[in-house]
Amino acid sequence: MFQTLFPNVVDMKAEFIDAIWQTIYMTLASAFFAGILGLATGILLVITEEGGIAENKPLYGVIDKLVNLLRSVPFIILLAVISPLTILIVGTSVGTTAAIVPLVFGIFPFYARQIQTALLTVDRGVIEAAESVGSSPLEIIFRVYLREGLAEIIRTSTITVISLIGLTTMAGAIGSGGLGDIAISIGYARYENDITLAATLVILIMVFFVQIIGDILVKLVENHNEFKLETKTFLGIAASAAVILLLVFGLSNGKSADTNDSKTIVVGSTNTDYQVWKHIAKSNAAKKLNLHLKVKNITNGVQLNDATSQGSLDVNAFQSWSYMDTYNRQHKGTKLVALGTTYYEPMGLYSKKYSKPTEIPDGATIAIADNPSQAARGLLLLQSAGMIKLKSNFDYATGTVSDITENPHKYQFKQIDDTTGPRILNSVDAVIISNSVAFDGGLNVLKDSIYHETINKNTRYNINIIATAKKNKNNKEYKKIVKLFHSKEIQEYVGKKFDHTKVEVKKPVSYLK
Repeated sequence: MFQTLFPNVVDMKAEFIDAIWQTIYMTLASAFFAGILGLATGILLVITEEGGIAENKPLYGVIDKLVNLLRSVPFIILLAVISPLTILIVGTSVGTTAAIVPLVFGIFPFYARQIQTALLTVDRGVIEAAESVGSSPLEIIFRVYLREGLAEIIRTSTITVISLIGLTTMAGAIGSGGLGDIAISIGYARYENDITLAATLVILIMVFFVQIIGDILVKLVENHNEFKLETKTFLGIAASAAVILLLVFGLSNGKSADTNDSKTIVVGSTNTDYQVWKHIAKSNAAKKLNLHLKVKNITNGVQLNDATSQGSLDVNAFQSWSYMDTYNRQHKGTKLVALGTTYYEPMGLYSKKYSKPTEIPDGATIAIADNPSQAARGLLLLQSAGMIKLKSNFDYATGTVSDITENPHKYQFKQIDDTTGPRILNSVDAVIISNSVAFDGGLNVLKDSIYHETINKNTRYNINIIATAKKNKNNKEYKKIVKLFHSKEIQEYVGKKFDHTKVEVKKPVSYLK
């Protein structure tokens, strides 16, 4: 039954189990550190405010404004803004552990306000009584505020942990993994809705579980002499635990640990390339070359390259030469190099309304990617189709619509997240879509596009590569990965799996320059 309802979850059971643990790890670790910071900050806000037991208006003003400032920054923006601090603390801005830093800074100001509110409910008369018998501020904090306000603290802590689970779903933007990441980057992006549904259900179960535990603890504190665990509550906890155990251990199906001592090479990828490399990692061809690969899925290309340059990933395989070149130009101080070529994925022009470029009317809206290299590549595609003309010195990596010299049909260009191309086909006249994204959306560039690229001297920059940090350019083990990719076994799989839309290119890196 499980196989019928969630076929794609079963197919990627190891990744789904990892995503569950990643979410639990991020939640617990972040809750621990945010709990300490938030509790301390909340207490300071209460005791230093006007009329507090340690009144200090200047200190209160600073803390109050700092909390307000951090609370006002949207979490998705905080992820980027705090990246340098994350690198300083963790050593990388990408990955599950790296996500803990922004999660802590994203949630602790909220928790601090919740703690402040909870402690302010403590009867002022009890505090005055403690002061009258000579209790010190520290004694009042522990014996009055925290003891009398414990039930409210537990309630606010429960709300905070639930909010934190929600934030972990957004942390996928920095390649953190977790259920939110797998729901969007694989379930949504590949139109595998059972993965999205399963991830959502597990998140809901986690929230349900946390709420029940919080309610139980509150009752224990408030009625510690009378508390009895109700049957419905017990069954709710048991059911939640059973479902999580089923997903974690039932899906594992006897998965055993890899006992080989050889170094594991971590490969980063995304979209259909991720599927390719997951297959390669388990292939007989990899075993013959004694290569042990672990493949990570990170949806954002810049984050993939950041992780590779920082050392969180050994190599990555998802991008064209032009994409890497653009990254190197825009990120001074980092340098990636190509180990070898893999394949060429033609970019295509798609339309639900027209069957060829010449049918597209004047003033039509054409959607192009919002990242530099893909946008430039799309404009070159339109020029090769005779729809526009570009400057003679047009930069294949960073060119923009401002470099258009002739647009006789007055086309309008709409920049979009390039992973959403298939989803907006009905909303615009035409869309330029990369092959990986098109294939995930059920489109075949060779059959469904109204125009697509071909390999020639002007498009060689778009050949895909395997990239690594510059310091690893002579690593013999990494170079074996290029040989592995071009093996007969792997090429037969790629051709069959992707309907020959990934055209093998076995050229030296010098050909791309």
